[in-house]
Amino acid sequence: MAVNPKTTVRKNVALPLELAAQIERFRESRSLQSESDALRRLVEIGLGSIDTPNDLANRCADATSAGNSINYVIANILEDHPLIRSININNETVEIYLHGDQEIHFDKLTKKWLLNRRDLIPF
Repeated sequence: MAVNPKTTVRKNVALPLELAAQIERFRESRSLQSESDALRRLVEIGLGSIDTPNDLANRCADATSAGNSINYVIANILEDHPLIRSININNETVEIYLHGDQEIHFDKLTKKWLLNRRDLIPF
């Protein structure tokens, strides 16, 4: 993955050997190219496990506000997220159905995100 210094921050961490070995096994099992890719994915999975619906909706809105496409949001934020039950994509909207009967909607025309059919409440 190419590193953009304007949008990327480097972090150095010290890890116990066993944890480093687990990360390497994860990287290999997912065919990820680098340890950095594996660590990024593991952090995303970990943070996703504590997301609230409002957190998830705001992350999606932040990503599209930063110029990322809805395809990017689906692949990098929504895919395999533990809160998501299903995703429906049609010509006008992307509908994300969450466990617990909550919904996130994205209007492709207005580029507006809604949580439970209401405007988002920022963090």
